[in-house]
Amino acid sequence: MKTTISFIAILALASITDVHAQQPVKPTQDPVVQQQRSAEKASRAEQRSTKMAGELGLNEEQTAKMKEIDARYTDALEMVRSTTTDRQEIQTKNEVLRRQHEAELKFMLTPEQYTKMQELRTADRKEALQRREEMQQKRAAE
Repeated sequence: MKTTISFIAILALASITDVHAQQPVKPTQDPVVQQQRSAEKASRAEQRSTKMAGELGLNEEQTAKMKEIDARYTDALEMVRSTTTDRQEIQTKNEVLRRQHEAELKFMLTPEQYTKMQELRTADRKEALQRREEMQQKRAAE
């Protein structure tokens, strides 16, 4: 009986040691995954820029400039996330980048276009909040 209990205890200890010894590779450390995510983000940024250009009635020069600004902003955000581990520092740097991005867009757009962009963003945020609330209610009901 004591031998069986000792054997089980040893097996349990061995399995715990094995579990802690294995350190899985985080998806963000995998270069293939990083490349895929980067491509997806670039694609989404391109789609957002194209959509916004159509909704704001931008000319070709403004559209190209907006895509350039958005791509630069997306790359800068990715750089911050990949080089910084402190959550507070990431938030601070992201806020600075958001303000710079906003300032560049404001400078590039006409006052009417900028106002319309702010209205569209507000509407998008309201829709996202509504979808989130609906999902939470749906989960609570299940």
